[in-house]
Amino acid sequence: SLYADNKNNRLWIGSFSVGFYKYDILQHQLASFYETEIHPEYSALNLVQDIVPDATGAVWVATQAGGLFRFSNEKGEERISSFNMKTGLDENSFVSLAANADSLLWAMSGKGILTINNHGRFLSPLLNQKSFSFSSFISDVRFPHKLFYDEQNDELLVAVGGGLLVHR
Repeated sequence: SLYADNKNNRLWIGSFSVGFYKYDILQHQLASFYETEIHPEYSALNLVQDIVPDATGAVWVATQAGGLFRFSNEKGEERISSFNMKTGLDENSFVSLAANADSLLWAMSGKGILTINNHGRFLSPLLNQKSFSFSSFISDVRFPHKLFYDEQNDELLVAVGGGLLVHR
């Protein structure tokens, strides 16, 4: 996965085996995020599925087995937050992310779609609604799914096994 942050001249690079990186285009510096004694949870950043910014400029990372990560800049200091089953999520494997220009982020897993605000607070999931069923969200990485937010129509579009789901 790749995300070009043109505003901050950074390139965020996520792999599915060799780590997660932030490249500063102007300084030609590469920062790596990997497992250490202080941050054992960073081992999950070896299985990156998707990278998306939210409306505040924070960068969210979906991983196959380690939940979600949020990279934010608060008062000039970079902060990394992780969200997973240990912190209250029902799932650790996420395949896709999407965000609107206002305040919401959506994270799709094999169990459905979580709605998250810009502060990392989890809102009601789009799990038990008529338009979404468990079979629609195959979590097998061989079947990539993608979320897309259509700002013009205020719709969340979901590519799923057998078609397209639209949530308004």
